[in-house]
Amino acid sequence: MTGKTSLSRVAGHLALPRAVALPVLLAICAAAIAFAAALSTGGHASIDATQQIYEGQTGRSVSWNPPFMSALFAAFGASPQAGAGISTAIFVAVVCILLWGAPALVAWQSRAEKVSIPAFLFALLLVFNPTVIVYAGIVWKDVLFGAMAGFSIALGLLAIGSKSFAVRVLVSLMAAALIGLLPLVRQQGWVMAPILLGLPVLAMFWMDRASLRLRGTGVLAVVLACVIANVVANTWAERLIKENGAGSMSQGFNSIYMFDLAGIEVYSREGPLVALGAPQVVLQELVESYDPQRIDFFDQSPTLSSFLGKKHAVLGDLWRGAVIEHPGAYATHRKEVLGALFGFVPAGSCLPVHLGIEGFEHQTTALRLAPGTDVIDARTFQITKPMFGLPIFRHWAYAAAFAGLALFSFAFRRSRTRVALLVASGSVLLFYGSFVPTAIACDFRYLFPAVPCLMTLSIAFIFRWSEASESAMVIDDVHSRTR
Repeated sequence: MTGKTSLSRVAGHLALPRAVALPVLLAICAAAIAFAAALSTGGHASIDATQQIYEGQTGRSVSWNPPFMSALFAAFGASPQAGAGISTAIFVAVVCILLWGAPALVAWQSRAEKVSIPAFLFALLLVFNPTVIVYAGIVWKDVLFGAMAGFSIALGLLAIGSKSFAVRVLVSLMAAALIGLLPLVRQQGWVMAPILLGLPVLAMFWMDRASLRLRGTGVLAVVLACVIANVVANTWAERLIKENGAGSMSQGFNSIYMFDLAGIEVYSREGPLVALGAPQVVLQELVESYDPQRIDFFDQSPTLSSFLGKKHAVLGDLWRGAVIEHPGAYATHRKEVLGALFGFVPAGSCLPVHLGIEGFEHQTTALRLAPGTDVIDARTFQITKPMFGLPIFRHWAYAAAFAGLALFSFAFRRSRTRVALLVASGSVLLFYGSFVPTAIACDFRYLFPAVPCLMTLSIAFIFRWSEASESAMVIDDVHSRTR
């Protein structure tokens, strides 16, 4: 008994009152926003980003990207008169607010009276993660998607943790609407959205004092809000961005098919391309150029690209047949791709960050963007470069942390709180899983959306967020350990 009492006293001394921990965390979140905005120098844009900004300015598609993000740039003020500067600055501002607003909301709602000092220090490292700070200034759909997903989780947890009927309804509808936009930013949104929608649905269903009919109405309203937001936003984007590349989804699938067919051929040696009667020059070009780390090798393989391009109409059938006939080669190819994506390759093998402006000359000119990097960009790269080999730039570390959070919530959280946290964690694990068959490059940005989600969920664990009916139990638990 004495030993337990001593441990409780030590734990109490190693904890910060919420009245201290919360303001410090909020201040760090604000500092991270300011720091990220300063390092962004108005927004870093790669070629695909400048294409989407250009689409927003001209109102016409020039790529096979979905039109929603291009429409956002139009709404943010991209125009021939104003150029791209205002729209990219607004984009960075919105992303920053979503990225750090999410953990701030979750911590603000937490009801634990004390926070472990070691856990709190870890929380500060999470919200001031250099990776997130640098990425907040990059104008990529992956960054916007991650910011929206993390904030969706925060809104869902905010609704579930609220004891106010009005707050639950309002925030649940907001969360559902934001979740409905996710598939319009990245295709992986179709994987995450149905699971994430479970958070506002649970918020409605767990209103214990409401009648079953009222709760059912709330659940229906949440689902409708998600669907309506998706339809309305998609219609708006298609009206704003003409000839928006409706075949973007099919183009994406064809890219995967070509990448996998090439990989299967390499690892089987007598695979689908040989069966198709590919000339020796095609096979030789494939052997010399194939790279499981990225699909870009097709750009340096004109003969190979031309050969598979002529099979455009039947690529799906060819892919299915090749996977069935050569499962071992397909598995080897996918293993190599995923190994690189999750960071099991030397530092620098895959693009860790993008700084500065890059794009086609006629587009950057029209957007009034100066290609290249400035002094701040160069200094940021020099500071960040030594970190590329650290776990913060390795997705295996974030995936492992997610798995740990899921196991921890299952073992140590009460029933409703456990379910809510597992729903949020599960949506992100499914996001990871969606890349098992679809990954075509290993750049860090492709899995970046999981990082803001991890940041938000970790703050929920550290600040002991809980479902509204279980919040009193959390406070009682804290008292029992610190007496």
